[in-house]
Amino acid sequence: MNPHTDTALFLDFDGVLHPAVAEGEKVRYFEWATTLAEVLRGQERLGLVVHSTWRYIYDPAELAQMLRPVSVPLLGVVPRGPRYESILWWLHLNPSIQNYRIVDDAATEFPRPAPPELILSHPLRGVSDPAVLTLMATSNSPICGHPNSPSAGRVNYASAVVLRAMRAAASLSL
Repeated sequence: MNPHTDTALFLDFDGVLHPAVAEGEKVRYFEWATTLAEVLRGQERLGLVVHSTWRYIYDPAELAQMLRPVSVPLLGVVPRGPRYESILWWLHLNPSIQNYRIVDDAATEFPRPAPPELILSHPLRGVSDPAVLTLMATSNSPICGHPNSPSAGRVNYASAVVLRAMRAAASLSL
């Protein structure tokens, strides 16, 4: 990881970088990767983290190759498990990340109310949707927005219950 990287963008693939379609339907995988690259241009302190279920099929080197059109380095892949809990665990293991955003099309994968770092995309429009692009550009975040918020996107780890649960889940998968 670049020692200056302090911001992560957690990415789902289906419904974010290309349409989420029914099995058997034609799709151009990663068709919106260049759109995302344009939005992220100049974000030198930013890295990508994959939380997509594609992480179960492909290794990090293969995922990095798939994400090359985005032109942002891959910081890693979240561990197995429910998406949001895996994201929180990855952040816990990577304390140098001070800010983050999550782009996903599945609201059901996240607690209610939705965390403020979550940018929901329409499953058929992903990051090509002007509404998503607007949220990315105006969110209080170094990801295209305002980098000076002291708490933008940082996890509050005060909840010992959540941490104990994540540690227990991690020890079971070893």
